[in-house]
Amino acid sequence: MQKIFLQKLVPVLLLIFQLLINDVVARTRSLPAVPTNNLAAITERELRMHLSFLASPELGGRYSFSDGNRIAARYLASQLESFGYRGAAKGGEFFQNIEFFANFIDVKNSQLKIITNNTNLAPSSNFTYGKDFFTPSAVSFSITAPVVFVGYGISLPQQDDYAKLDVKDKIVLVSSTIPKSLSREVNSDQYGAGAAFAHGAKAVLFLPQDDSSRIRGNPSIENEDLFQMAKPGESKLLINQEIEVEIGLELAKTLLGTINLSIEDFFNIELAGKEHTQATLPLSIDLKLVSNTVTKKTQNVAAIFEGTDPKLKQEYVLLSAHYDHIKSEGKQVFCGADDDASGTSAILTIARILSLTPPKRSILIVFHTAEEIGLYGSHYFTDIEPLVSLESIVVNLNADMIGRSRTEKNSALMDRELTDKDSLYLIGSDKHSSELHKLSEQTNSEITGLRINYTYNAENHPSRLFYRSDHYNYAKKGIPIIFYFTGLHSDYHRSTDTIEKIDFEKLTRISRLIYATAWRVSNLEKRLVIDRWKEKSN
Repeated sequence: MQKIFLQKLVPVLLLIFQLLINDVVARTRSLPAVPTNNLAAITERELRMHLSFLASPELGGRYSFSDGNRIAARYLASQLESFGYRGAAKGGEFFQNIEFFANFIDVKNSQLKIITNNTNLAPSSNFTYGKDFFTPSAVSFSITAPVVFVGYGISLPQQDDYAKLDVKDKIVLVSSTIPKSLSREVNSDQYGAGAAFAHGAKAVLFLPQDDSSRIRGNPSIENEDLFQMAKPGESKLLINQEIEVEIGLELAKTLLGTINLSIEDFFNIELAGKEHTQATLPLSIDLKLVSNTVTKKTQNVAAIFEGTDPKLKQEYVLLSAHYDHIKSEGKQVFCGADDDASGTSAILTIARILSLTPPKRSILIVFHTAEEIGLYGSHYFTDIEPLVSLESIVVNLNADMIGRSRTEKNSALMDRELTDKDSLYLIGSDKHSSELHKLSEQTNSEITGLRINYTYNAENHPSRLFYRSDHYNYAKKGIPIIFYFTGLHSDYHRSTDTIEKIDFEKLTRISRLIYATAWRVSNLEKRLVIDRWKEKSN
């Protein structure tokens, strides 16, 4: 019986095997052939040449707002121009300029001055910004008005500190805390600035919490966390109708002293959670804030090589990498050889090879800036100033950190997920298009034979790398993407990320895979079918 079963099963298995072979052959024949000469032209020597320049200490790490970043951008643009590409930005320029701005208080021209007939206040009637008072928001503002002390400044039916006070168009002096007994009952608009402005106040002065409170001081223009990306034509200077001010101990003593309340008694009342006595101070305050706008500029590098097909050249295959890195600290230079001079060098090399035998669709190269500080370069391209119609972009192949390998001797804990010399992480290839995923798989099988690892592609992976490089800003617009990545390592964002640790043989293989994938997508008769992307993926 078993023998008869096997005799019947074997032909079925053979038929299935033959069908699988036919399917593979059919799919192989349906994809454009990759020029072997061009594959061979992607060499370690060329990759090393670009990477040696981009990751050189002389560029200082290519930080977004640095001279090194601008020099790197100029290098990339000049190379692309020499390959025959034209600038994709306005007027045929290669640079898509991006402006960042932040507002800072002009300490010299800002003031808080007490106006009173009390001659005892004269010696200390002028106070300095950053020393005696501070505003969380750097805005231009001017007011001269009486000051009203409202205690905790609570506005509830059972406790309304404003019941017997008129604070409209005045300056409110208020505690920065509320009694613990009320903390669960009070919303943000029922105390502090919210309640004061609801009652018509124009400015709020917050008293210090205790005698160790210190004013934060004027923030430094070197603090890039304060800078935000500007939109073309956007007004940068902020002018407020309402302002919040934190005041220091000396100013607090002076103001409370005019209603015979010592700073010590004030803190004792606060500590005990007792009620304050509200009062109008016998003075006015002249508060003037002058805000200056500081701008910093950086740039994407964008270029186009026109396709050969009269119709398909209106569509683009986008290849990208971010060329910026993190800010160097003193003599410590962060060269960013792997992150992301490796990806940048690969895309630049591939750009040249694609120009040797132009495909049917046009090639769009974008070297993004400001990735390290928040994916700003790609966000600017996709959400603020697209240089081509986003609907015309068929795919985005993005390379970020593709130059490292874990050796057998490397047992460092932080290198445990670094790929070996024959492996590569692929992220996002199946998020939009099953056709792209199959094309990618087949191309790797035929061209490079790398072991593809999809660990980071999982939606529930804690690293969430699909959302952490420039490709995501394109993916969320519905553009199919592939993110090429060799893994995080112990040199990530450290000064030890240097060219000596780059595996150029592996970088060459990955570059050939990206080239071959780009070539095939560029020459498909029909654009990739999007059959998987869901809006909820955003």
